[in-house]
Amino acid sequence: MEADRDLVRKIAALAMLELSPEEEAEFARDMNLIMGYMERLSEVDTHGIEPMEHVLPLENVLRPDIPEEFSRSDDLLKCAAMVKDNCYVVPSVVDAL
Repeated sequence: MEADRDLVRKIAALAMLELSPEEEAEFARDMNLIMGYMERLSEVDTHGIEPMEHVLPLENVLRPDIPEEFSRSDDLLKCAAMVKDNCYVVPSVVDAL
């Protein structure tokens, strides 16, 4: 697929961008370079290679996520300006239709 100014104009319209003719030409050139690189990558034989989540062997360094009982909810609710049925009462942010 070849990126030309028409394709750049279409993408710019979808993104609601206004581009000058010079920018259109520059983006078309850049898009062609990117798509050419992607075509080169698609030629690489990846048969038998296991997909990886990250290029580096990272491990989670945080503590395990273990649910615990929390018995201080009353202390937290004391900080609220308004409470109803053990819940914070906050102003509505959605207008009714």
